[in-house]
Amino acid sequence: MILPNPDISSTPLDVFISYSHRDEKLRETLGLHLASLQRQGVIKSWHDRKISAGTEWRQAIDENLNSAEIILLLISENFIASDYCYDLEMERAIARHDAGEARVIPIILKPVDWSGAPFGKLQALPKNAKPVTTWSNRGEAFLNIAEGIRQAAMEMATVLTDKQPTVLPEPQQSAKATEMPTQSEPLKPTVTPDKIQQEISLESPEGQVSIDSRFYITSPYEERCYEEIQRPGSLIRIKSPHNMGKSSLMAKVLAQASQLGYRAVTIDLEQTNQKFFDDLDKFMQWFCASVGKPLGVRVKIEEYWDDKLLRI
Repeated sequence: MILPNPDISSTPLDVFISYSHRDEKLRETLGLHLASLQRQGVIKSWHDRKISAGTEWRQAIDENLNSAEIILLLISENFIASDYCYDLEMERAIARHDAGEARVIPIILKPVDWSGAPFGKLQALPKNAKPVTTWSNRGEAFLNIAEGIRQAAMEMATVLTDKQPTVLPEPQQSAKATEMPTQSEPLKPTVTPDKIQQEISLESPEGQVSIDSRFYITSPYEERCYEEIQRPGSLIRIKSPHNMGKSSLMAKVLAQASQLGYRAVTIDLEQTNQKFFDDLDKFMQWFCASVGKPLGVRVKIEEYWDDKLLRI
């Protein structure tokens, strides 16, 4: 018999804080507001200042980043400019979030252009993603952040509880049950532990499935998509009713593109600020920035953008 583990909800969730050292004072203030959550056993936070002397700092960061259930990204101009924060810690955090291994929460500390950033698809704190330093009362901003982290921790604890089954010991067998079968009693098939583990690890086929999922149903258009992505300037439009496998097919095509050496940029128009759709100039500039920045291409709008051409 397999039942949910009743003790996991009482285990503090590991929280990893990714930040620039130039924002250390704001990180320290956030830590004070998270003290209540830590005293109540809801979370257990970690940041690189907790690395002890003589410890390999890169290994310590990697271990804590890879084991955290909640990852906080403290966003500012310093974070965006930091190669380590943006290219290493944030990239790994988003990968774990997409895999369902952790919950990533961007916390906007200061006003900065983060449109098109990989974490832009995620709900940010504080409320309405208003930067902490722009609040008239910063205490209220950090309180709102702490409340949001508490809610996220409760939701993540529920997810982990559902994922962590406890195998109860089998009842003791009677002497009769352990006797060797006679010739008139056929041998019964044995269920091995590996078979049990295989059965309980089956994913739930809901929404997009992984590219190696046994629930993935090959689309008749998959091979055609593979051919099209090898043609320069090609356009693939996938259209079908809801829950027909569009996202899963897209994931397969992007995986194939990656094997071919292509780099991909994901843009979710539904999560984009609507102000960019009100003006063609703003939309085109935002689109160029959204594609260029993730690829490491400097978008020289001031040099190459001619507003007059857009209005002809």
